[in-house]
Amino acid sequence: MSATLDDVLGVADQPDLRASMLHLLIDLLRVDTTVGPDIERVRLREEQALDLIAQAAETFLGTWRAIERVPIDPRIESHPYYTPAHYTKTAERPGGLGAAEAYAGRSNLVVRVPGQGRGVVALNAHIDVVAPYIPPRVEGDVVFGRGACDDKGQCVAMLLALYLVEHARWMANLLPPADLIFEFVIDEEPGGNGSLSLALDRRFAFDVMLVLEATTLVVHPGNRGAVWYRLELDGSAAPGLDLVGLATAIVLGLEREGAAIKAESTHLLFPHRPVQTCHGIIGPWGKHPSAVNDHVEFAVTFDDAPDARLLRARVDAAIAAYCAAYGDKTKEADPETGRPKVDHHYDLTVAGRMAHLVVHGKAGHMGAILRCDNAITKAAYVIHALEANPGAGVRALSLDPARPTEPPRSLVLEGGQGFLPTHSLDEITQRLRRAAAAAAEAYCCGRGVAFQPGLVAMSFEKLHNDAFARDPNSPAVRAFVQCVRDVGIPVEEPLRGFDVSCDARIFAREYPHSDIITFGAGALEHAHSAQEQVNLNDLVAATKAVARFALTYEPRP
Repeated sequence: MSATLDDVLGVADQPDLRASMLHLLIDLLRVDTTVGPDIERVRLREEQALDLIAQAAETFLGTWRAIERVPIDPRIESHPYYTPAHYTKTAERPGGLGAAEAYAGRSNLVVRVPGQGRGVVALNAHIDVVAPYIPPRVEGDVVFGRGACDDKGQCVAMLLALYLVEHARWMANLLPPADLIFEFVIDEEPGGNGSLSLALDRRFAFDVMLVLEATTLVVHPGNRGAVWYRLELDGSAAPGLDLVGLATAIVLGLEREGAAIKAESTHLLFPHRPVQTCHGIIGPWGKHPSAVNDHVEFAVTFDDAPDARLLRARVDAAIAAYCAAYGDKTKEADPETGRPKVDHHYDLTVAGRMAHLVVHGKAGHMGAILRCDNAITKAAYVIHALEANPGAGVRALSLDPARPTEPPRSLVLEGGQGFLPTHSLDEITQRLRRAAAAAAEAYCCGRGVAFQPGLVAMSFEKLHNDAFARDPNSPAVRAFVQCVRDVGIPVEEPLRGFDVSCDARIFAREYPHSDIITFGAGALEHAHSAQEQVNLNDLVAATKAVARFALTYEPRP
């Protein structure tokens, strides 16, 4: 009796294959593929990770001929979706490197698998990760570590799908209807230049693409957009103005503008309105523009020694106001640990005229901000409450508790704003600029200081991703939904768009008539967090769905 497609997919459940999957994932996670100014280090780590992927692909295919290292094309620098390699900036090269230098010797990895030639199905996942690097560990079926779900786990799922496709040839004489392209790309997290290079290379044109990301095994035919901001405050434009207070006033102004954008965002694929305003970095506190900040410290110098009980009461009132707007995460259980998401909101120490306040939150990807807790926004509520109370007698604010009486003379904030296909990228950036300037001008006016335009400089040179939406009822989307159901994964209808932005939007722009689907194992709230993780059972389930689609879908019957 000949083997069936279900027999082929069932191979993924075999203990030996699961063990191999785990070992490959751990090996990939051990390679630190964060990016930084040492380009040679970045290149070598990328090569190390791509070597592991290439070795696995060669083992599965029995040949290296289908495997190609595709250099990053420096001509991407002229494309509107290009993101300057800001991570290459140093004191010696404050402008960073151009594309030709930043990507010299760096490449993506592409694996081609011939099918019956009835169209092309592409799969895409990225090997780079956000900082800080977190080494892997395993607890039962759960793998922890930076990249576990975003996105090295997805790379391993693609490799296992490749194995199943090849296994189907000799086990069941099954050949994919379409030719297959497996893309393993670099530089997704800083803006997507790896995928941009492949998207502009028409040798890799496709009819439908699966972009593998941490979607909790949910099928998404669209992505929300996202833009990262960088806000530079220059104290020389307004000597004596408190930049920490100004920064938090702008944070609150951006929060209000983000709420207004969300209220306007009505779209069939996004009825849940995943329009997030995320502040990732303020001065020395924070790790990444799109990572929800979980720790801010600041020092307050008062005119006179404050009453500790009264000060705590004012902080408590500010925290209560924050919780009324964003929810109290000390009263929400973390589904993974069963403990509160945030143990307590703050720590306060008072000594003479000084107070040291540590604000706690819960980190995660900005796409999961409603399930997280942003310490920058929370701190902004506290600082605003203290400054708005004349009786508090605030003399100075510092983000460096070691130098409480030395307010910063310059300050940088970084964060992101999500948006839907209801708004364009240009409109969003213009509104954020206006909101930041208006909040700064109001802050200056309230303190009798003339507002100078040079005080606030807002730029969007890092990630700047448009939103997109595809037809949830197209043949390719419906076929993939059926494949997901056929492997036992429930699918909730109607389909929704993905709550975050990823490289899918690059391919959506360059291939407007092709279907783009985002799908994968792992949860957004774990991506970019200290507890990044993925469940091996979910990776296997995702693999089966992807392999089933690759082995059955005909883009051009």
